[in-house]
Amino acid sequence: MDKGIKNEKAGASTPAIPSKVEGTQSSDQSKLDLNTNTSSEEVKKLQGELDAKESEIISLKEDLKAKTEQIVALETEHREFKDKLKPEIEKIQTENKDLKAQVEKLQSGSGKNEPVKTEGKFTVIASFRGNQDGEGIFNIGDDVSHLSAERLKSLVDRELVKEG
Repeated sequence: MDKGIKNEKAGASTPAIPSKVEGTQSSDQSKLDLNTNTSSEEVKKLQGELDAKESEIISLKEDLKAKTEQIVALETEHREFKDKLKPEIEKIQTENKDLKAQVEKLQSGSGKNEPVKTEGKFTVIASFRGNQDGEGIFNIGDDVSHLSAERLKSLVDRELVKEG
């Protein structure tokens, strides 16, 4: 049954080479050793520091709880105040709209000194100088419909302006 096949153990003919993992592991055992010889004084000192930090954490948690309660109270007060003011704000806004409407009505309405807008168009047929400050000269073809009704009637009667 021997056909040239050898039954050897694995690695018998190959040299032993360390694996890549073995090469990366630290052989410094001192880093892995824990110092078990900590003195009781050091333990007591560290325990005292730990207790102080824990009491500080508890105090901060209590402060946080108090501040959170204050925030909730202020938010509730803000909501109540806002709800209380809402009708007053709406009332003021309504009054403001009414006042704006009144101002527009007064500005668009005719007073004694304001010119009356007429339906027809009035055009200058003979140049003339205005008798009001800052009017200047009205030339042929200018539209003078913006002048008051009384003044337009006078200009039409003097044949300086024609309607239409």
